[in-house]
Amino acid sequence: MVIFLLAQLEPGPVLDFAETLEREGDSRQAAAEFYRFWTYWPSDSLAPYALFRAGINYARAGEFPIALRVFSEYTEEGLPRSEYALLEMARIRLLTREPGADTLISTLDSILPTETSLMRAWAALTQDDPSSARAILLRAGEDSLAQLLEGFPEGPTPLLAGCLSVLVPGAGQVYYAHPSDAFMAFIFSVGMAGISYYYFKAERQTPALITGGLAGFFWLGGAYGAYVGARARRHEKREGYLLEIRPLIFKDPYNRDFFR
Repeated sequence: MVIFLLAQLEPGPVLDFAETLEREGDSRQAAAEFYRFWTYWPSDSLAPYALFRAGINYARAGEFPIALRVFSEYTEEGLPRSEYALLEMARIRLLTREPGADTLISTLDSILPTETSLMRAWAALTQDDPSSARAILLRAGEDSLAQLLEGFPEGPTPLLAGCLSVLVPGAGQVYYAHPSDAFMAFIFSVGMAGISYYYFKAERQTPALITGGLAGFFWLGGAYGAYVGARARRHEKREGYLLEIRPLIFKDPYNRDFFR
């Protein structure tokens, strides 16, 4: 409460408090305090910095519509280095898969070529195209990042997993390391096939056909399940990898000196 009262009287404590919240990971509250500074002291030399950090922290907090409005306000006010506000708007639209990212990236191509190349590389990675991402980074002179992408996880191949389970029930699940699903797929498919064979041998056509149909259903269902499971496992591995390299592609150089 004391800090809050001081913050109402002097600009310095407001900005210091906002930066403290940001360092502590309280992005939502930090954004509010940065915006408070901008609202109360728009003529201060650090006001552009505060407004920009408000947008960054709203985006970190997942408040993407608010972040877009803040960056839009930044450009409308004609504040220093407004092209970077457009860059952050493009990044938000790219990360949230909202329309408009491509238009903004094209607009910034000649102004911020390296940054737009990084975003194009990210877009290629999210489309499971690491080779295109590496080519983009190499053209942009980002050799170290391009080399880092050599570790892009391939993960299990969904089509291969499905084909394996067509050949042998549960084989696809074994392929992407899910033995419990493999066991269930094998038991239901082979079990029903065995029961169907028993009924055919006993010349009981109706139950033989029913259980045979169920065997086929479980067999093909297991193959489809292997396909979906492998795709989910690959997506999980790649999402983890993208989360690790995201800070290297979406850098945050926006300190106080950046806006001076």
